Amino acid sequence: NSSGKTLTLNGGTVGSGVTVDNSGTIVTNGTSTISGTLTTQTGSTLRTAGNGATAILTAANGFTNNGTIELTATSGAYNSTLTVSSGQLTNAGTITTLTGTGGARYINADLVNNSTIDVNASLTINNSATTPKLTNSGTISIASGKTLTVSSGQFITGAAGGSLTGSGTMSIGSTITVTLNGDLTSSLSNLNFNGATVN
Repeated sequence: NSSGKTLTLNGGTVGSGVTVDNSGTIVTNGTSTISGTLTTQTGSTLRTAGNGATAILTAANGFTNNGTIELTATSGAYNSTLTVSSGQLTNAGTITTLTGTGGARYINADLVNNSTIDVNASLTINNSATTPKLTNSGTISIASGKTLTVSSGQFITGAAGGSLTGSGTMSIGSTITVTLNGDLTSSLSNLNFNGATVN
């Protein structure tokens, strides 16, 4: 998908033999699956948007986000979900959640953040991989009145540490193991360890 172009997936499956190389904008509505290789270039946008129905994008294989991933809704209060079934979702760009027209925002992935996650609408991360974890060596910014919930697996800070900024709340569930490989810096209004184990 070339720079300046928009590809819209209104449900369905892109087969495992197809490589999706995005330099422009991909918009997914409904339930869509990319079964093959997904690459995202600098300046690209991958937008999962509830639009008259819940939006679920499943990437069968791990990939690196070099552009922007947006979870939003554009018509009605519908949920928006990004799932990575196998491998890691490595963020080298920006992942942002937007309130849009309402609904909840979910990421189901083994997520490695080396750059920026902007939580402008409350986000739940369900670590669903074989060795589930959220690893943060970058910045996670949570807006006032919004919550980032890590519901399962591990929360790890990289050797270079990571930062939590903004005026929102991060909530780490009771089944979470927190591993601090570097300093964790937080200016959040609330950082809640709800029975989690911290190492």
